[in-house]
Amino acid sequence: MGDTVRKASSHEVIDLKKENQHLKQLVTEITLKNRVLKKSLNGTDFEDIDL
Repeated sequence: MGDTVRKASSHEVIDLKKENQHLKQLVTEITLKNRVLKKSLNGTDFEDIDL
């Protein structure tokens, strides 16, 4: 569909790296919250949660 290939500027690369790091942090936080919720549904004490 008319896609073109071009090189990213250094500013774009820096912005993408920052966004990537931010998204990784969000995934980590959501994963940890998910584990806590699953353990609480199973009746597991929070002290037993391996983070």
